[in-house]
Amino acid sequence: MWKHTLFLLLFCSVLLPAQPPERLPGQIPGDAGLKREDFGRISIPFEYENDLIILRVVFNGTFPLRFIFDTGSEQTVLLKREVTDILQVPYVKRLPIIGSDMNTDLYALVIRNIHLRIDELNVANYSMLVLEEDYFSFEEATGVEVQGILGAAVFDKYVVKIDYRTKMLTLIRPEYFKPPKSFAEIDLRISRRKPYVDVTLQMPDSSRVKKHLLLDTGAGLPLLLHYHRDSSFTPPENWLPANIGRGLGGYLEGYVSRMGALELGPYSLEQVLVNYQFLSEAADTSYLNMREGILGNQLLRRFTVIIDYPHKKLYLRPNRSFKTPFRYDKSGLVIMAGGKSLTEFVVKAVVPGSPADEAGILPGDRLKWINGRTADLWSLSGLHALFEKRSGKKIRLRIKRGEQTLKVQFRLRALL
Repeated sequence: MWKHTLFLLLFCSVLLPAQPPERLPGQIPGDAGLKREDFGRISIPFEYENDLIILRVVFNGTFPLRFIFDTGSEQTVLLKREVTDILQVPYVKRLPIIGSDMNTDLYALVIRNIHLRIDELNVANYSMLVLEEDYFSFEEATGVEVQGILGAAVFDKYVVKIDYRTKMLTLIRPEYFKPPKSFAEIDLRISRRKPYVDVTLQMPDSSRVKKHLLLDTGAGLPLLLHYHRDSSFTPPENWLPANIGRGLGGYLEGYVSRMGALELGPYSLEQVLVNYQFLSEAADTSYLNMREGILGNQLLRRFTVIIDYPHKKLYLRPNRSFKTPFRYDKSGLVIMAGGKSLTEFVVKAVVPGSPADEAGILPGDRLKWINGRTADLWSLSGLHALFEKRSGKKIRLRIKRGEQTLKVQFRLRALL
């Protein structure tokens, strides 16, 4: 979707060794740090913003931060180096990592003996990564303030339940978990702490193909498929060229279209939005670990999801969002958020032939008023929701172009 959804694809060339956490008061030896000694499960509230699961994390007992809960990342990563610089946390190693385009070489720093508190969950003596630079510019791409990524090294020894309706994340010790009869059971492959699932896709030409996909709660999209530029892939008839996301190393280029249907276990979802990410011939695809794409939150949020890491099982139960159509932007605007409150909106790109293009809007234009309200009364996710409304809805904008102030208007129109 034209949201600059984020793919948190962190591929470390050297994996950090798993370390047993130091025992804290109230902790059970060998556990990741649940505070209650009589626990069987612990529930942690989360925020759901721009199709990302956000957890509040206290870093080293000092800094309250916001981390993305990311099943697609093996390691936990701090995006903002200034936090560890201020606390004078020593860096013990510098590691090369690869960007989400599979080409760009970037760097992260290793820190050790870190303490994280996530609600009642304590994680101590923990090793994690710090990005050497803020490669993401995360806030401007998503409008969400986030300082880190919580990877599977924290939670993969548990059964993890994600309830998107109640916004509750539950960690269950395996010996306390009983598979619920009301959920469908699906086999998983767990590799390098990340869950993979097989799906069947009905392509636009009605052919059916199987794909092996990463279950990725760090991706704010429904479905992404990988393709090599030198493959025989032909885009569907109804497609749009797109910057399909933002990851380490910059924007990801490809196409966006709709899939006839996606079958996940016994469930079938129709007219699923699909992003096609093209990989260059030089891309190092060994980091993909045999996966052919990603299932993200825009699809997963239609279920209550249980990931049983120890037994390699996925349990799904549809929720009230299951039959909600997959909505797509109808304006043609790609917008970035800036400023302290992330309410300074700049047009990054305009889809050729879209309503915004026909209205004369240009990259670099700044949105000052939107439908009678000043920009500071909007959020980036609010603008996305506005631009996904019914076809024919009138959009009125006051924009700043250099020293000029212009009024423009257009009506939303389905692009896919």
